[in-house]
Amino acid sequence: MRGSNGYYAASVAALAEASFGRTVAEAVSGAGEMICRLFGAPAEFAPDLTLSAELDETAVRHIRTA
Repeated sequence: MRGSNGYYAASVAALAEASFGRTVAEAVSGAGEMICRLFGAPAEFAPDLTLSAELDETAVRHIRTA
């Protein structure tokens, strides 16, 4: 979701933290890096992960009007 500060947040259900970025792609990439750390893998593997994202209503509205 894009916050009032202009950043997007992506969270991973298994972790109690979120990744933030100026774009959805940055936020999701950060979440991929968090998943790598969770499993003890190098963060460099994050771009190779196949990720699925669920957007909240605010993010969907923003993407549709962009």
